[in-house]
Parts: sequence; C-alpha cells; structure tokens
Amino acid sequence: KLISFIVVCISFFTFHILTPTAMAADETQNTVVAQAPIFTPGDTWVWSEDSKNGKLRRETFENPDGENLVFRMGMVKTPNNRIRIRTKEMNLINDVKGDGKEVAVNNPHSGFLSFPLFIGKKWEHKYASQGVSGTINRHSEYKVDAYEKVTTPAGTFDAFYIKGYDQREDKPYGVIVKFWYAPQVRNIV
Repeated sequence: KLISFIVVCISFFTFHILTPTAMAADETQNTVVAQAPIFTPGDTWVWSEDSKNGKLRRETFENPDGENLVFRMGMVKTPNNRIRIRTKEMNLINDVKGDGKEVAVNNPHSGFLSFPLFIGKKWEHKYASQGVSGTINRHSEYKVDAYEKVTTPAGTFDAFYIKGYDQREDKPYGVIVKFWYAPQVRNIV
C-alpha cells in the first residue's frame, strides 16, 4: 500500500512509502522511542517540492554502501538519474546529478536526525556544507519537543516534533527549522 505524506522542513515535500518501521513504546513511562529506520532495496518515496506545481520526484533506496545508504532520485515521469548518499540516520551526505556533478556535499552530514528519538532529546551538529556558492561551515542545534499527531494532505501520522536552529558560522543569524519525523513512514513528514 502506498502511503503519502508531507515533509515540512524548509520546504514542503510529499512522500509515498511502501513499508512501516519498528518503534518501541515503554508503557510504564508512556515514552515513545524511535530507532534509526531500516530499509530494503526498492523502498520508494514520491514527493513534491512544492504542492502548487504538482511535479513529483521519486527517491528509491538502492543499497547500503559501507556505513552509508545509496538512494536514486529523479522525476516520477523520467528515470531516476541522481544519486543521494545518506547516513543510516537519513542525514544527507552527498547529492550527485546524473552527469556526475555534485549538487550538495555535507561533511560529515546534514545532522537533521539523531537516533534514537524520544521527547526531550537534544543534539548539536557542526558540518561543512559545500554547494554552488562554495563551502560554508554550519552549526545546528535540535530538540525533540513532542510526539504528536500531524495532519498532512496524505493523512494523519504520529510523529516526533523537532525544532532546531541552523546557522552559518560566518553570519550572526540563522534559520529556525521545524519538522516532524514519523517512524511509521521512516522519514520527515
């Protein structure tokens, strides 16, 4: 069954996924804990960067590559021609176009997620983001504020509400980041 959902981070994304993930609940403390997702080759998400333009992209898990995961991405109506390398926690490391040109490189990775997830968890992350405008050193901080229901055009999901702040180290300001991670769909919704 194909489940679709919206990713709210800096942009909106809609994903469809084939299988659920494991999640543990400690009934004595009423605490939900999500472990890092486990993928099977062929698991696929379909998403839209902008709900208004309707252009759908597809990202398919291909295989593990050592400590990292390899995904293939492209438009739904065309072949998947882009490769994304992610950590086992789904943090983006590298995004490479079909012609071999790197679109984004994060060293060591983007740091949006840090498993296991549970209410109250905090983490900080420093990384270098390399893109068209060169290399930018960044510092980010995140906290899991809640485990709640989030409603998207695709349905309602139980998800961890994560708030954070991502800042270039060369600027006195940053970006407030808010998103939900739904263990059921193994991704940000």
